[in-house]
Amino acid sequence: MDPKYRGYAILPLNYFLNQKNVDLYLNTTANAESSEAFSVFQASRVPVGKWDESIFWITAYRGFVQSCLLMRSTPMPALASYPASVTLSLVDRLIGRNRRKIPSALNVSVCDTFDKRFDTFWEQLRNSTRRLLSLRTCDVLNWHFKYALNRKELLILTAGRNGSLEAYAMFGRQDNEKFGLKRMRLVDFQCLSEAAPSIFLLMLRWALQRCAQDGLHMLEMTGIRPDQMAAVEQLSPYRRKLTAWGYLYKTNDPQLAEVLKEPSAWDPTCYDGDASL
Repeated sequence: MDPKYRGYAILPLNYFLNQKNVDLYLNTTANAESSEAFSVFQASRVPVGKWDESIFWITAYRGFVQSCLLMRSTPMPALASYPASVTLSLVDRLIGRNRRKIPSALNVSVCDTFDKRFDTFWEQLRNSTRRLLSLRTCDVLNWHFKYALNRKELLILTAGRNGSLEAYAMFGRQDNEKFGLKRMRLVDFQCLSEAAPSIFLLMLRWALQRCAQDGLHMLEMTGIRPDQMAAVEQLSPYRRKLTAWGYLYKTNDPQLAEVLKEPSAWDPTCYDGDASL
């Protein structure tokens, strides 16, 4: 909304959040300003994941450092990035950040599009959980990621045995062009196996290698489920605090509101809403 009209934003938001034919509203890209507006209407934080924190790894040190220096208006960022990036890289090597090898019997491969295996996977997934999930059929996924696929800005990783799909992870580009930052961000991870945390770690390690290979500066994620965080910690990520809780919801149905208070009702990811459109 244009800054000079933001004082009136509460009026269309009031209309939007009180439609009679809508059960659930999601705001999956909330920032400090929109969070404040949504709080007026008693919107709630999704109770799973830390949506006010980013965790990330550096995959191209000089480009990453130069972007950070540009953000801070540091003089001669290209020149200053040399010593800073070398130092940062050495520190990460000493710590062992992003260096753990992940053994697995699963085969990880890259897909260029969503095929019919995703329909089979979706039917198995929806029948195996009672959590709230956005629709993930082959047709819906191809529609949702149409432009990202056309621009080759979506990395689709699959894992399985004997041609079957047991898990997938999607990573999308979310660059900051103003500061020249090339960034990949986790969009969605779903798994049918009880070994989901270890499979997630395998795919994450694979994506980090791909980012480094393609010259991307960082891999980032938000809102990771607690059962996956232990796996993520094995790769010693960096952290940064965000300005607001990025995933909010509201329902006007009291019965549904009680159900959604429980973390077990949710499996929120950046696939939901417009976070990855």
